[in-house]
Amino acid sequence: MRAYLTTPFDCVKTRLQAERRAGQTHYKGLFDALVTIPKEEGFKALFKGGIARVIRSSPQFGV
Repeated sequence: MRAYLTTPFDCVKTRLQAERRAGQTHYKGLFDALVTIPKEEGFKALFKGGIARVIRSSPQFGV
């Protein structure tokens, strides 16, 4: 459950890292990305890959 709730921050972190590598500057920082992504793509965009994160981390916490 915790992994799913932190998915928006992981999504933003990944986008900021990919943006920096490509030399683009679409977002000004963490909070700008947290506001801009839902505006442009909808609130669900922050949770893309959330189920995959839960599936990946469940065995780790289950052991």
